[in-house]
Amino acid sequence: MEGSTVRRLDEEAICDLLGEDALRSLRARNRGGENAYKGYSYEEVFASHQIAQSAKNYFEDGVDGEAEWQSNTFVDDFVIRRDPEKEFKGYQLKNTENVSWENGSPSIETDFQRQFTCSTEEGYEDILLRLVCSSQKRTKELSESIPDSIESYSEAIHFPYKPQFLLLLEENDWIAEAFGWLSKHPAPKRIEMSNLAGVLIGAWRLLSPQATISSILDKARDMSPTLVRSLRSDEEAEMQLIPEFKELLSNLPHFEFSIERGFLQWSFGSGSTSGVLSNDCFSDAFQKIQMNVIGANPTSFEEIEGLLV
Repeated sequence: MEGSTVRRLDEEAICDLLGEDALRSLRARNRGGENAYKGYSYEEVFASHQIAQSAKNYFEDGVDGEAEWQSNTFVDDFVIRRDPEKEFKGYQLKNTENVSWENGSPSIETDFQRQFTCSTEEGYEDILLRLVCSSQKRTKELSESIPDSIESYSEAIHFPYKPQFLLLLEENDWIAEAFGWLSKHPAPKRIEMSNLAGVLIGAWRLLSPQATISSILDKARDMSPTLVRSLRSDEEAEMQLIPEFKELLSNLPHFEFSIERGFLQWSFGSGSTSGVLSNDCFSDAFQKIQMNVIGANPTSFEEIEGLLV
């Protein structure tokens, strides 16, 4: 900042000021803080990505699920249960290269065995347990060495880690696209995908450690109703169109419109100008837009261009 006399001390300056013991203590503290942040951040992003994928399943088959963080289970870092489908998915996360099936007390192999036994006793039939590792190299090694005792229901999967969340999305399309599915835009841009990711992470953070997929999505839409798609069908959304409004738009020269993801999408002049309304078809704001267009009684797109926002 211009005119400021504040200057940050580097490690050499801290050592000169306080001595080597103080510097060693500071380094140890920083490592502890960094490791704690890495672990929490990794779990939070992974969980939100799984919730985004589960949202798509919920939309397609109507079966809700329940997400749990640090669940009271043997495989506890993240769990999704879909009880009507008798489906249990448990994830153990390791943001480190130092991981194996056998090491530890109890070992990951033992925890997976115990979890499978408990889940089976609870009545689950579709049981999937996953060891999630941030190291791609280590994931490959783990995949090739799954113990026979747990092989039928266990898998090692790779989920990358980056301290900068936006960089993670930029380098991994498959992660960004899972969040992008929640966008009101059929072909969302990268910035829109990252915005959706931030909203979903925020919604999960507010509701965790336990919440249904539907409640997380409702919270995300409450937080950003102009960003997040509606999970009600487009047929339901189209039923919200007032017949007179629909007729007026249909008669405008060189103008086309459709309902996608619960929002009215429009284009003019063979797509030279296009847009998506800010509010979905179920909102009071959309009903107001319809009445304004009807009141304008337009015969050309130019007469209502300012209304389609």
